[in-house]
Order: sequence, then structure tokens, then C-alpha cells
Amino acid sequence: MALKFRCENCGKDVIVEFLKVGEIAECKHCFAELIVPEDATETDESTTEGKKVAKGLQSQEVVCTECYSTFNAAPKRSFGGFLKFVCPKCHESVLYPLMPRSRKGYWMLFILMAILAVMVIAEGGIPIPGLVGIGVIFALIKDACIKKRVQAALDQRRKSE
Repeated sequence: MALKFRCENCGKDVIVEFLKVGEIAECKHCFAELIVPEDATETDESTTEGKKVAKGLQSQEVVCTECYSTFNAAPKRSFGGFLKFVCPKCHESVLYPLMPRSRKGYWMLFILMAILAVMVIAEGGIPIPGLVGIGVIFALIKDACIKKRVQAALDQRRKSE
């Protein structure tokens, strides 16, 4: 059974499976982190409803970060694991933040690299992040920038309505 509640940030319905009241969820529309409220209702709806596309990605509502139009589209994954859409109005490529699972993976790699760097420093060496380390840091910074840009587009869209 899934739980359904309204996102405090964007006002859209959030449906979560396998989570309980008080646990942290992420809105798939605006990517805000939310705590599942006590007034969440049980529902038979599933998070897997909707148009299925390659690699299990579903069609979702997207706000273009260039022209602020709203559209439904199925994403493709970009090189770093970011969701990539094409706006049907302005034909610009729109990047959305990492999915929570991918973000956690990047953070785990970052923490592992930090631990290894501390170990190298403790032995008197100079830590060098390497190509993977630079890629992880780049992806985390890019994710934060994309989250801010999408949030700004959502805010702009709400102001114009």
C-alpha cells in the first residue's frame, strides 16, 4: 500500500511506496525533500503508474528552465545520470537533477574518497583525486546547480499563473 500527500513546495500530489510516516521522501515534480506527514492517506495508486519508457524511466511533468512552459515528457539519462528532456515549445534541452538513488551513490563515493584522502595525509602523502574523484565532485556540484535552476523555474512558473 502506498501513501499519498501534497507537496508543501509545489502543491502536487506525492505518492510514496515503502515509506512510513515521518520518513523522508522526495517530490518527483520539484525534487523537494519532504517528511511524510501524519495526514498522508493510504492509496492503491502506484509510483510506477504512467507511461513506461526505456530503462524504467516514466513520463513526468516538467517545467522548462528556459521558457518556463510546463509539459509532460519521458526523460533520457545524460552522461552523469541526470534526467534530460527536450522542451516542445522552445526545443531547448532541459536537465533535471539526479534521482535520489544516483545522488546517494555519488555522495557515498565522495565520502569514500574523503576517507582515503585523510588516510593518505595521515601517512604524509599528498592526496590526488584522480579522474573519478573529479567526476564525482563535478556531478555533485552540477546537481546542486540544476536543483536551484529547476526551483527557480518552478517559482517563476507559479508567479506567472
